[in-house]
Amino acid sequence: MVRIHSKMLRAMRCLTYFTTHQWTFKSNNCLALLDQMSLEDRKEFHFELKDMDWESYISTYCLGVRRFILKEEDKADRARRRLNMMYYLHHSLRLLLFLLAWRVLVSRSGSVRALCTSLLNLALQLLRLRPRIAS
Repeated sequence: MVRIHSKMLRAMRCLTYFTTHQWTFKSNNCLALLDQMSLEDRKEFHFELKDMDWESYISTYCLGVRRFILKEEDKADRARRRLNMMYYLHHSLRLLLFLLAWRVLVSRSGSVRALCTSLLNLALQLLRLRPRIAS
């Protein structure tokens, strides 16, 4: 918790000047340049912000802030591996819980057991009827 607090404090110190002042940007020159550009130039230079891929921009921006301003190392690969592991663990536990509940249900009910047995026999018969694949 102390480590997270110190990172937040460092980030606030780095960005205080930019977040506590008012900024006014004038884009008159950019708009004049856009008016003078030909259609071919507009297609090649992607000058308008409405065509910008904002999702990619924000993702790159956040990674840059973490790396260059906050001086954090990139842990994306490790986090992705951990997320995949947690995903498979979650689904494995769900399957285990389902099988456990199914086992309890089958062991306590004769009609469910008979239904399960007939479904398994039907599946085995369908597997026997499938065409053989020559090796």
